[in-house]
Amino acid sequence: ITFDPATESGGATQRIYASVSETAGLYVSEDGGATWSAVADQYQGMPQRIRLDSKGNVYVIYGNKEGPWNQTTGAVCKYDMTAGTYENIAPTGGPYGDLAIDPTNEERMVLVTTQTWSQQPNGAFGDVFYVSTDGGKSWKDTLGSMEMATNGMDWIEDCAIHWCSCLSMNPFDTDEIMVTGGNGIFACDNIFDENPMFYFNSAGINETVPMDIITLEDYP
Repeated sequence: ITFDPATESGGATQRIYASVSETAGLYVSEDGGATWSAVADQYQGMPQRIRLDSKGNVYVIYGNKEGPWNQTTGAVCKYDMTAGTYENIAPTGGPYGDLAIDPTNEERMVLVTTQTWSQQPNGAFGDVFYVSTDGGKSWKDTLGSMEMATNGMDWIEDCAIHWCSCLSMNPFDTDEIMVTGGNGIFACDNIFDENPMFYFNSAGINETVPMDIITLEDYP
C-alpha cells in the first residue's frame, strides 16, 4: 500500500495505491479508500512492491509468483497515471525484490533481484544490486565491484545476500541502504560508489527455528 502525499485534502490522502497477490493486481483509490478500481491496461504480472517518486510516478515491481523463493521472471514498471501508460525499465528479465528511489533526486535508484543465483565476492551465490543515476534509463550491475564484510559476525562469512524482498534507502543519507535477505539484514553505506561495501547488520536480531517437536498423545 502506498499513499500519494500530493493528493492530501482535509487531512486525508485521496489517492492510494494497493496491490493484491493476483495477476494484474494493482488497484487505485481516488477517494481516500472509499472505492477502488484496477489500474487499466497494466502489466500482466503479480505486484510485489509499489514505490512513488517525487514527481508522482508510480513504480511497481512485478513477479510471476508470490515470491521470493519461487519467482523466475519479473518487471519494473514505471507508470504515468496521467497518460495511462507504463514502461518496463528493468535491466534484465528479473525476477526483482524491490526498488529504492532517492527522495531528493528521483534520477538515483537502487534495484535488487530476488531468487537469482550469481556469485558474490565471498564465493556464495545470491542476488544482484543495480544502481541508476538517470531514472532507470540505464543500470550499473554492482556485482563485479561490490565488497562484503561480516561486521564481526563470522558465521555469515560464507553466506550470500539472497531472497532479497525489501530494500530501503536512508532519506537523510541516500548513499545508505538496507536490504532484507534470507540470512538477515544487510547494509551498504556507499551504494553509489565505485566499490560499494555491503556488511551484515543483524546484531541482536535472530530467528526462532523448531529443531524438534514431540506430540503428547494423552495431552488433556
